[in-house]
Amino acid sequence: MTITEGKQQDITQGRSLELDAGSIVVFDRGYTDFTWFNLLNSKGIYFSPG
Repeated sequence: MTITEGKQQDITQGRSLELDAGSIVVFDRGYTDFTWFNLLNSKGIYFSPG
């Protein structure tokens, strides 16, 4: 889990994490990056907008 100030974009922090298959990523901002979402999906990582 990473908690930052509200001014920092979730996706910037999310892209820096090393996630294992089966991980679940939850984010609360409406950034849409289908390339990153597809990469997560191809690695067996689940994601959900909060």
